[in-house]
Amino acid sequence: MATIVVNLAEVCKNLKRLTDNVVDYGDDLAITKPHQQNVVVISER
Repeated sequence: MATIVVNLAEVCKNLKRLTDNVVDYGDDLAITKPHQQNVVVISER
């Protein structure tokens, strides 16, 4: 399990791969956005 940190543009280009890693490997996905409005994605499991 790891925390992957990417910006919003990277998420738009690679959403499937990034979310697959969240589900398959239990990774957390931290998305950096302007104005400190960051988001974290975790698996439902």
